[in-house]
Amino acid sequence: MKNPYKIEPLPNGVTRITGYTDEIMYLVCGEKKAALVDTGTGVGNLRDVVQGLTDLPVEILLTH
Repeated sequence: MKNPYKIEPLPNGVTRITGYTDEIMYLVCGEKKAALVDTGTGVGNLRDVVQGLTDLPVEILLTH
């Protein structure tokens, strides 16, 4: 399967990640850690995508 994620860098260390069904997640990178806000529907390998965007340790925040 082709990577189903669309990656959009935003200002201030934020990356918008849009998934296969148009769900939106955000990766927010700080100086020591990153936060992934939401994890999508499970289609594709989000872990690989996030690890390709940052070397920082990542905390996951679920909003729903």
